[in-house]
Amino acid sequence: MAESVRRWRSSAMVATTIAVLLLLLWASLGYGLWRSRTDALSYAAGNTQRLTQLLESHAARMFDGASLLLIAAENWGRIHPDADLRTDPEFHVFAGTLVRQAGAVRSLTVVDRNAIGHVVAGARLGEVASLGDRDYVRVWSAPRPHAAYVGTSQRSRVDGEWVLPVSLAIGESTTPLWIVVVELPLVAINQLYRSTLVARSDAASLMRTDGTLLTREPFAEANIGRTLASGRIFARYLPDAPRGVFDEVVVIDGRRRLVGYSQVGATDLLVVFSQETEVALAEWWRSLTLYIGAFAAVTVMIIVLGYFVVRLIRRDEASARAQREALLAAEAGSRAKSTFLATISHELRTPLNSILGFSSLLADQAHGPLGAAQYQGYAKDIQRSGAYLLDLIEDMLDAVRLEAGALKLTPEPVDLSAEIDSSLATVRPDSDRRRIMLRNESSPGMPALEIDRRALRRILLNLLGNAVKFTDAGGTITVSATLDAGLVALAVTDTGIGIAPEKIALLGRPFVQVDDSLTRRHAGSGLGLAICKGLAEVMGGTLHIASQVGKGTTVTARLPAHVARSSQAPVRPAA
Repeated sequence: MAESVRRWRSSAMVATTIAVLLLLLWASLGYGLWRSRTDALSYAAGNTQRLTQLLESHAARMFDGASLLLIAAENWGRIHPDADLRTDPEFHVFAGTLVRQAGAVRSLTVVDRNAIGHVVAGARLGEVASLGDRDYVRVWSAPRPHAAYVGTSQRSRVDGEWVLPVSLAIGESTTPLWIVVVELPLVAINQLYRSTLVARSDAASLMRTDGTLLTREPFAEANIGRTLASGRIFARYLPDAPRGVFDEVVVIDGRRRLVGYSQVGATDLLVVFSQETEVALAEWWRSLTLYIGAFAAVTVMIIVLGYFVVRLIRRDEASARAQREALLAAEAGSRAKSTFLATISHELRTPLNSILGFSSLLADQAHGPLGAAQYQGYAKDIQRSGAYLLDLIEDMLDAVRLEAGALKLTPEPVDLSAEIDSSLATVRPDSDRRRIMLRNESSPGMPALEIDRRALRRILLNLLGNAVKFTDAGGTITVSATLDAGLVALAVTDTGIGIAPEKIALLGRPFVQVDDSLTRRHAGSGLGLAICKGLAEVMGGTLHIASQVGKGTTVTARLPAHVARSSQAPVRPAA
């Protein structure tokens, strides 16, 4: 009986030791994974907030541009109170100049007191239509602040294109003499929003603070004009703070997302960027699987070790019993036992020390919180970016995708000349400020091409941005495109400072710049050409640089592109 009690106590002691060891081991794992998950969500929330601020700045510029155009038209009407804005040729010339200078505006319409709209400038010049059912016209029938009003996005009744209308009344608010309306092409807004999406599941939206959805990328017609005032943004968060980030299941697609929102200044506009929570935690889930597998293996090893320790103890007890039965046998057994214990203790100490040592490292987190190294690396990259964060964020987002091979190409019919004009329009404010001439010398009559629109536009904008940056005032930048044997040669030529021959070979590598001194005159991360080269190679093409110091540089991207089935390129307004 006493022998059985001793055996039970020995087994219980070993089992208790193993249980405490495993408890500490799994507690350290749980704490580390919890900290890692918290860090992952914190980083994703910060990234979501930064992308939301990027969309906010774009929406503010878009609204300010439309408001300035409307105010200019209103001032003209006040200076000429007797003029009929529908037919006055002087106003038509003035309005046309405003639309051309605005660039992103599709048309300018004058609505009379009978709610009849007359297009006096823009793409649909001369069109006349009844607009009494439009919310941006009806809103002026009641007293409201005299400020530009953003209407609900809608399809044009003439060409079916989606537009975002912005209106302003001239005269008394209840019976205005005229209502001036500008239309912003929704496709240009969606293109920008599409460029901010990192993962397929990301979403970017433009809304009014009353909950009306104006546009969303990914785009779905059924969602345009939908009222989401019952959502948590409007019911809980927006009344307390004009911007923030929260985690919830969204109404539109029923998925749990990290949602960042930001009201655009004092306007009625609200921008929203969201990413799926599971996507933000993808790396954490991979770490979870890895660490649980490793800790499970260690647990099995400890249990097996405990089993052998129990067996060893019981074997020792059996040997002691044999010693009591016969002195000689006991002495021989004692010597055998001593020899066996000395050997097995040495053999067991080594794996035990390793197991306990690694367990201590994991428990103490000697190498930092689990999964923190990658996020610290991202944080260091973001910190090194400094003041250039908003500009470099879409470059950094593309460089990472290229290196990981995660970039997916989606060929579609593209009007190359229109894309070149759109890209030139994007960089034109900078070129005009620096008094640089932009020219498009693409081959006339080029058919629509099957090519990835986003990658093509990314290459164009990066090459044009570099050309503007390194071209002095009074210079010229020329874009040309030719199609030959299934390859489109896209060349950007500038009359800038040029590149020394020994430096050309270095370009196209991430973070490499021609002038790498601390006092260089031209800012930037050196990612632009690297991204262009990576995109060209992913598309199956090449990037070539030719330059002379003091005379200029020509960068040529040769990309595979096939003529689309329809020779007529899709008509897209300039972005």
